[in-house]
Amino acid sequence: MQLRPSYQFLCGTDAEDVTERLREALHEPDSPCRGRVREGRLELIVNDEKPHFWAPELRARIYEEDEEAVIRGHFAPKPDTWTMFLAIYAATIFSTGVGTVFGLAQWQLGSSPWALWALPLGTMAVGCVWLGARLGQQLGSDNMDTLRNFVEDTLTQNID
Repeated sequence: MQLRPSYQFLCGTDAEDVTERLREALHEPDSPCRGRVREGRLELIVNDEKPHFWAPELRARIYEEDEEAVIRGHFAPKPDTWTMFLAIYAATIFSTGVGTVFGLAQWQLGSSPWALWALPLGTMAVGCVWLGARLGQQLGSDNMDTLRNFVEDTLTQNID
């Protein structure tokens, strides 16, 4: 599992044309996505009235490589969702480390090392967060497909 699945698309035209095509497609009333394209950057989200918590975004760069535009980026959760997962990981790992050190100190002093329970409990907590992230990716896979198809369909139509 990738925390942020990557995306790459060779466009077959120049970056200016890619930018213009994507801008026009985003302004269509029936566009399945919304977002912005500017200064070599692409930011897309699915055009839902009420996006769910796991809804992914596509954030990518548009640049030219060998006279052909390339879009390269990542699918990721919204920044607030991403920050929440990182904070939970950090708090869990920190708490596990502190509990383990405290338990080892108890053991060295000849006391009952009850704090060593932090190690297996912390490991299980990290596993639960990982499973939650995996579940979120599965729930958002349809939206990832929508974002991917929007870009690819927009850029492969009417290429002369």
